[in-house]
Amino acid sequence: MRIVAALFLWISVSAAQIIPGRYIVELTAEPLGVLARPGAGGQLKSQRLGTLQSQQRRVRRAIEQRRGRVLGSLSAVMNGLVVESAVSEAELQALAGVAKVYPVEVVRADLDRALPLHHVQDGWAYSAGMEGAGVRIAILDTGITPEHPGFQDPSLIPPAGFPLASSETNRALAGRKIIVARSYEDLYELDEPDSVRDRVGHGTAVAMCAAGVSNGGPFARVTGVAPKAWLGVYKVFPLDSGSARSDVLAKALDDALADGMDVVNMSLGSAMVLRLDQSVVALAVERMTRFGVVVVVSAGNSGPALASIGNYATIPSTIAVAASGTDRVFNGAVTVRGAEPLEAYASNGTAPDSPISAPARHMDADPCEALPDAGLAGRIVVAKTGSCLFETQLNNAEKAGAAALVLYPSSTRIAPGRMGVRAAKLPAVMVAYDSAMTVKAALDLDPEAPLRIAFAGVPFPSDAIRLQSFSSRGPTYDYSVIKPDIAATGYVYTAVQSTNPDGDVYDKSGYLAVSGTSFSSPIVAGAAAVLKGFRPGLTADQYRSLLINSAGPMMLASGPERVQRTGTGILHLRAAVAGTIAAYPTSLSFGIGAGTLENYDQLTLTNVGRAEDVFTLSALRYDGAPSPAFSESPGMGIAETSSIRIAPGQSKTVYVSWAAEKLAPGEYQGQILIQDTLTGASAMVPYWHAVPSNVVVNRSLVSGTPPTQARVGQAVTLYFRLTDASGIAIMDRQYLKYSGTVVAGGGTVSDLLFSTSYPNLIAVTLRLGTEPGRNTFRIAFGDLPAAEYTIEGVRTQ
Repeated sequence: MRIVAALFLWISVSAAQIIPGRYIVELTAEPLGVLARPGAGGQLKSQRLGTLQSQQRRVRRAIEQRRGRVLGSLSAVMNGLVVESAVSEAELQALAGVAKVYPVEVVRADLDRALPLHHVQDGWAYSAGMEGAGVRIAILDTGITPEHPGFQDPSLIPPAGFPLASSETNRALAGRKIIVARSYEDLYELDEPDSVRDRVGHGTAVAMCAAGVSNGGPFARVTGVAPKAWLGVYKVFPLDSGSARSDVLAKALDDALADGMDVVNMSLGSAMVLRLDQSVVALAVERMTRFGVVVVVSAGNSGPALASIGNYATIPSTIAVAASGTDRVFNGAVTVRGAEPLEAYASNGTAPDSPISAPARHMDADPCEALPDAGLAGRIVVAKTGSCLFETQLNNAEKAGAAALVLYPSSTRIAPGRMGVRAAKLPAVMVAYDSAMTVKAALDLDPEAPLRIAFAGVPFPSDAIRLQSFSSRGPTYDYSVIKPDIAATGYVYTAVQSTNPDGDVYDKSGYLAVSGTSFSSPIVAGAAAVLKGFRPGLTADQYRSLLINSAGPMMLASGPERVQRTGTGILHLRAAVAGTIAAYPTSLSFGIGAGTLENYDQLTLTNVGRAEDVFTLSALRYDGAPSPAFSESPGMGIAETSSIRIAPGQSKTVYVSWAAEKLAPGEYQGQILIQDTLTGASAMVPYWHAVPSNVVVNRSLVSGTPPTQARVGQAVTLYFRLTDASGIAIMDRQYLKYSGTVVAGGGTVSDLLFSTSYPNLIAVTLRLGTEPGRNTFRIAFGDLPAAEYTIEGVRTQ
């Protein structure tokens, strides 16, 4: 079994782009909205449908007269057409009946422990064991493996009129659990057939996390968070592709609304964030929420950089989910002389299905050099990592006759990790420095002591109360909201596809340990289904609040985790289903300022309990931040606590004010604690403000690693995000102190270009020389060390 790290189908931003000539054209007639939901009918629906279809026909003709093509249409979340056209965006905007034109962008594409960590079984018990019964979860992803045991439940009966499918092939893949099966080969204009069958494995893993039934893998029994919920599968990634388009996402959201989905999960996105008013997906998601659908998205895997939150995770009405830890991980293990197993990280290359055991030899020789032939045949070689490629080190050990290779870092300061070994075939693992010293001491006592290597499936304890390093952080590009909203475990043992070995998330057993915010998100989506099934009739904003504001703050040894990293904290389903107070908004961002803060915001509280209650508000300040004050009338308050009596179903507004002077650069934050007098339940609402320092502390290459090879004379554009210690973007040239120079080759480095499409990103273009050979460029910002990028120029590519 492999361990796949930090999966998310997250865009490699070198491929991030707006697709020329591809648009979604929104028309002026009102969409169907809630009338599109199953069961809605009547004269109003018929009239509105006729109006928008008539308008779509007129605009379609106008587009076709200009040699454009209409590839599809939307009618539920918006009245729109998917268009391919050579005419400009402005010309399309000028057509009669057009409201707005949206560009199309590219996006990319362990459960046995997750349930107790998030008090899921307690939530099931409180909800009388409903476990999401009657709720429909839409999974927008790479498809599903319909025959997997995690999706078999003969006790489920689909709603009337279901299953729904986009083709007869997909209809054959639907059933009692999977009640919708849609793929979008028509919009992608594929040359080969496609279906919702998962060729990647990512969608299968995500669906299992959200709503899989209890089933047993080789290393653990796994169960989804809402095992009695129905699944709607919307395959937005064509074939076995790792990329999707925003027009297809918008169409899938349109379908999901019309199909009556209650919860939507999107474990996908881009690290390059379009302005929300330019994002058709943002528009669709906001309307979905207005129509009662809860939309859950992955925060992204671009951490630990600040301001790395993904594009769809910035949409205010989503629940954006960060990845927290787990209390037990599966990994490889090295065991010597029958002692306790030592944790080991298998390479990404070939690994035996079963453990191997052989005499071992510790070597001081550099594995980057040819190893001596004598005495290594059939042995497991233990050596310190060299400075060359891991592929070279494995190949040298294999040439010397080694049965396997155990590598370790040069000191305790360097953490071991999973090795990328390219084409090397020798089985290999990496262990920590201290573990290697334990092995060496045992071999010093007994040079013939057998060493046993298990390459996967060995459980080791882990710290659940921490944020995973890969998890994307806030703040958002305009600092208007706090994102992510909540955290859930980002490491799971889950179902995957077992038919396509070339798929990124594959194992022949059908189960795999995976990590990434991709899997945090569906855990929260499943929790939303359990909550919605047990407590029908609330609004999407109230469900959001019950989930987000009932979370428990992540408490570290140094104090609580920052709110722009985890939002309120870690998901607690039992607290969510038992909650009595819903807050809107679910967090309060007071933005950024120059050091003087005098502002207030509204917090609307709704009693969603069954009895009149008194709710007390107070502030939990982080790091001695100024305390907000509360008032029931507009303006600046003076009371640091407030008690409000609210009848069941009633809402009241509290004004939260915050005033301070001469604030030093940095973050100021905390949580507003809302306590229920009758039941003792509580909710927390994060608040935040920052003062920029204008000192460049963090440099993130958002566009990913540049290519190692490119055509001579080619231009390669790099996108950077420069932030201070609080994650505030620095966009003033005088503070950036930029320099770009050519170290080798005949190329050039451009001046800074401040992106207009992607907020808070700065572009630098590297142009290769006209002759083949190495081109090295050096780029520096602020007082940070300069970064060098080398690209080999070639005649053709």
